[in-house]
Amino acid sequence: MLAAVLGSPIAHSLSPVLHNAAYRELGLPHEYSAIDVTIESFPAFMGTVNSFWLGVSLTMPLKEAAFAVASTVTPVAVLARSINTLVRGAGFEAHNTDV
Repeated sequence: MLAAVLGSPIAHSLSPVLHNAAYRELGLPHEYSAIDVTIESFPAFMGTVNSFWLGVSLTMPLKEAAFAVASTVTPVAVLARSINTLVRGAGFEAHNTDV
C-alpha cells in the first residue's frame, strides 16, 4: 500500500524516513514518499489516489485546499479549518492531527 506527504516545496520533509522506518519495524509492506504537489495540481493528483493508497498527509499549501476533495471531515478539522490527513475509503475522510 502507498502513502505520501504532499506539499510544495516538500523535498525537505523527513516524513518518508520516519514512516518507512515504522513500516519496516512493524513488518508492514507499505511505502511512504514525499510528492511535490501544488494547489493547482492537487485536485488532479487526488484523482490518481486509487485503491493502492492508504491515504496522504498534507502540509502547506494544501491544508485548506483539501476541503474540496474530502467526502467527510472530522469536527476537529472543521474547527481548525485545516486538514493534514486524508484517509482513502469510499471517498476521502479528512482529519487534523496537528491540534
